[in-house]
Amino acid sequence: MSGRCIELCYSLKSVEPYDDPERPWSIRQCSIYHAFDLETNKTTWITVKGNEFMRDLLLAHLNSTHRRTAAKPIPVAAAFQATLAVHLLFCHWASENWHWYINSLESSLQQTTRRTLSVSVDPPRPMSQPSAKYQSTNTARHTAPKPNTGFVKVATKVAQQLQALRGPKKTHRIEVMELPCTEPADTEECPTVEEPSFSFGDLQHVQFVEEKAAEVLLVLKANSNIITQLRDAYSSFTDSDEFCKTTKGECRTELREFATSTNGLVAALAMQQSRAESLVRLVAERKSLLYGILQYQNMEANRLLAEKAHVSALRMEEMTREMQVIAHKTKAETVSMRIITLVTLFFLPGTFISTLMSTPIITFDTDSQGFSGKNIGTGALAFYVAVSVPLVCFTFLAWYAVYWWETRRTQREARSKSSEELPV
Repeated sequence: MSGRCIELCYSLKSVEPYDDPERPWSIRQCSIYHAFDLETNKTTWITVKGNEFMRDLLLAHLNSTHRRTAAKPIPVAAAFQATLAVHLLFCHWASENWHWYINSLESSLQQTTRRTLSVSVDPPRPMSQPSAKYQSTNTARHTAPKPNTGFVKVATKVAQQLQALRGPKKTHRIEVMELPCTEPADTEECPTVEEPSFSFGDLQHVQFVEEKAAEVLLVLKANSNIITQLRDAYSSFTDSDEFCKTTKGECRTELREFATSTNGLVAALAMQQSRAESLVRLVAERKSLLYGILQYQNMEANRLLAEKAHVSALRMEEMTREMQVIAHKTKAETVSMRIITLVTLFFLPGTFISTLMSTPIITFDTDSQGFSGKNIGTGALAFYVAVSVPLVCFTFLAWYAVYWWETRRTQREARSKSSEELPV
């Protein structure tokens, strides 16, 4: 380097296609260093980029320029014009593909949120009222019967209940409540919870598009500012006497063409910047609308669940009432069984004595004079006792054996079930 040179360093960003179905575009950065020696016409370019695309593009441009000027010495004006062409190459790279990238973001947004503009949202409906049978208590309150005093009243009560059992029984019908419909009466089926047309993943995707649109807007502003500063830097060279003396005023046309080209690129970036700003506003509005729809769907789901819980509570209340009726009937039948047991115990001693006296163990003989005497058969009585007592003992032992076996089996099942539920 002779010491009289132009040095520039800047960074630009552009969007390039990417081999990924989920992310078809990728924003890439390129850093450029340039030095142009005004004495020797030597040009130095250093580019830093994540792939070899810029290097290949720059080599292809320099090779085509070198073939046209290989047989001639390169003057200062031609070398400077080639430098401006390389700058324009970088600026064109920074301004291309943004149109298609913003189109892809808009298409992705419309595909996800277009349905938000056509989805029907009904006004809030009040909770459906339960049927009339659950609003009024149609089950009479049953009070416990007052205890009757006297054996005659007890016997009369037993006779009345036995007569009621022989006659037609009045059954208590338990009706199963159906889920009340909140739609008009002409519909036959109750409304079901529809599958949600939007999910939280849609909201996440819209957020992703909003972040990408904001990134695009920031990159477009940065590229526009850098290209404007690059244009202003080279435009200031025309006012430098030393530069004009070196180039002999031959580069003014090239500088004007460079300024015109960069102005066109800045205008194109400004148009894409306006599209990005519009996209950011649209994404914010669609995200708000989608969030509102998700909130409404959540509210409707909670309302339907509350209705079902309310209906289930009413159903349980009705079943409790029916169980209360059944419990009252069971209580009345228990009182009847107690009365029957009392009557049975009252006649049991006499029945046992009459049965024993009807056997040959005890006999009554009447002589010719009308006197009667009793004879007790000791052998028959001993045989009766010898057979009855072992049978009673065997019956109690058999009952205890069955009870012990069932108790042990229940304990084993409980232990095995508790061992299976223990964490490994």
